[in-house]
Amino acid sequence: MSDGALAQLVALSEQETTQEESLALDLALADALACMASAMYRGLARSRLTSVEDLVITHSVLDLDDVDWATVHHPGSVVIPAALAAGLDRGCSGSQLISALSIGYRVSSGVAAMLDPDMRTRWHATAICGAFGAGAAAALLREPDRDVLYRTLALVASSVGGLAAAPRARNGAAVFTRVAAASLGVLAARGARKGLPIAPGIVSGPGGLAEILSQTPARSIGNVRGVDMVSLRLFPVTGFAHAAVWTASAIPEQYDAVHRLEVSLSEAAALMNGDGSWWNVAQAVGRAFAERDPFACDRPTDPPCDVHVRGAHLPIDRATIVVDTVDGSRVEFSSDVPGRLNDELTRELFNRKAHDVLAVSGPEALSNSVALLSDGVAAGEGILRWMPKSISL
Repeated sequence: MSDGALAQLVALSEQETTQEESLALDLALADALACMASAMYRGLARSRLTSVEDLVITHSVLDLDDVDWATVHHPGSVVIPAALAAGLDRGCSGSQLISALSIGYRVSSGVAAMLDPDMRTRWHATAICGAFGAGAAAALLREPDRDVLYRTLALVASSVGGLAAAPRARNGAAVFTRVAAASLGVLAARGARKGLPIAPGIVSGPGGLAEILSQTPARSIGNVRGVDMVSLRLFPVTGFAHAAVWTASAIPEQYDAVHRLEVSLSEAAALMNGDGSWWNVAQAVGRAFAERDPFACDRPTDPPCDVHVRGAHLPIDRATIVVDTVDGSRVEFSSDVPGRLNDELTRELFNRKAHDVLAVSGPEALSNSVALLSDGVAAGEGILRWMPKSISL
């Protein structure tokens, strides 16, 4: 990040929301509503969803919020709650909510593109990038104002944080860093409107954000596409296993006589492989292969063969599986992670996620999302009426 970083982010906010972004937002918000409803019905989160803190916790507690694989962070988990909280507080139209969300996603991804990848060894990327996205969404929810946005981003830069130890703990600790990020974004927007002073050189000056996070100069982010580059996390297992689970489920059934599956993931994804059921990639792959169903990866099915996971020079959203058959042949299969918001197949997979994983109505979640983005919210209105119903009631 450098002197031009904040100016580049402000310029991103001035781009018109594209049709692709609008369509992607329908599904992104539907997924958020479905995740929140499922957490609420399971008693994992508070039922009164009025504060930004409650919205973030309810959205993130199941660890199934969306992901930007290009920059490896979870923008929706911070941007959506911040925009909804600001809307519930001050009211907004549907078009204002669409604009705020699209800008929030864009700014979040823009910050992620600016950061040195080595930053992730020290800092939680979602907390850093999401805070800027949340601030942008909250600042511009009602009306565009370059000065308010610039000041909001500068205020975010002065206090943003989130240590990498939180997501590495793999116990849900990263939910709090998301709460802090969304809360900071909303608070910064309020402070900017009130004219709070900002520190000159807060990004590139001595002791500024660039010095703390990274020495890498800001790259051009003019081609950042925001929400329509985001993917849903569809299956009941860590997102680092999604590409492998998807690949295993698509292996033709003629390959049933198998004694070993060798799964290759990116080195970063392989490092997240663990013994806990949510993090056990080998177990999830074996179960998806046994039933040829990626949504079966958490069912108590015994894998039919040995599954070995290793790190390789692969993109983080891709996996390769070599099948060793009992007759001695070896066959390789490979695929990218599914779930891109602008992919028609994702809508079908979302309905399965909603039904099989979240136990809520996917079509109702999407219908409510479309209505919310069309009607907006009135000040003081609750978000509960937009929650899809549980199908298990």
